[in-house]
Formats: sequence, structure tokens, C-alpha cells
Amino acid sequence: MMLQFINSIPQVQAKALCEQVKSLINAKKYSQCEDLIASYMGKYPHACQPHNLMGILLEKEGHHAIAMEHFRVAWMFNPSFLPAQQNLTSCGDSFAKQKKYYYETEDCPAETTGDYVLAYDQNNVGHIVKGWLA
Repeated sequence: MMLQFINSIPQVQAKALCEQVKSLINAKKYSQCEDLIASYMGKYPHACQPHNLMGILLEKEGHHAIAMEHFRVAWMFNPSFLPAQQNLTSCGDSFAKQKKYYYETEDCPAETTGDYVLAYDQNNVGHIVKGWLA
């Protein structure tokens, strides 16, 4: 048996899955949505997308702790998968008035790099600072 690895869901199929899941969640068809995501987890056990989507579903159902586990698993399978990172941040913020869910990369805010540099102090300890402070 050949294992399926990171990002093994074809891009077109992953996008379609995200759209279906979003639609089912918005319609509050949680059981049907769970079955769909679970089928993708079975086909692609090492893909990050199904775990991220399961995390969103579980959050919507009020199962916060288990949802956070799925976001962490998605992030573990692919640390560069932005939706999992964003969901960990958004759902982990207990002071947020309203949570935003990130289904796919297009949902994530654009990354800003800023003008940060690595500067060393008198003890030769490196610090990341704004460029104009260095």
C-alpha cells in the first residue's frame, strides 16, 4: 500500500471539497459534512485540508478542544498551510468577539513582511527589530 503524503489532494479536488464543506456548514448540515470530510481523511490520511475542515466543523458544533487538535494536526502535516495557522490563531483567541474561519489559502489575509532586521545587543544576543530601530 502506498501512503498519500502532504498536500496529496489534487488542487481542483481540494478547492471543490472546501466549497462543499462551506456550503454544508452554512446550511447547518453537520452530519453530512462530517461524513464528507471523513471520507477524504480516509482517502488522503496525511493531507492537511481535511483536518483543517474538520476543525472548522467541530468549532461550529461547539467542540473547541477537539477542533484545536485537528487544526494542530493539519499544521503538523504541512507547517506552511496558512488556513490551519490562521484557524489556530483565530479560534485560540478566547477574547475574540466573532471567530473567522479559514477554509483555504485564499481566505487568509495577505502576509506582510515588514522592515524587520536581526540586530545584536552588547551581550551578542540577537533581537528582531524594526529596521529603523537597528
